[in-house]
Amino acid sequence: MRKILKSDFGPAVAVVLDLLVAYLFFILARVAFLVENRTLFADTLADGNLARIFRGGLLFDTSAIFYINAL
Repeated sequence: MRKILKSDFGPAVAVVLDLLVAYLFFILARVAFLVENRTLFADTLADGNLARIFRGGLLFDTSAIFYINAL
């Protein structure tokens, strides 16, 4: 891994890895939120909308990550 980061593509690889870590933390936070509040989302989750919820969350996470990095 160090060899890749020291190459000419190192900064680009580091940015991609940082973005993946940010997405991971946002997804883990969403899962923790859904688990903590599962009684409030029981009807929504019973209908099989979990993929739809995470797709919308991914769009929101993308805008949040880019906004945070722009600051």
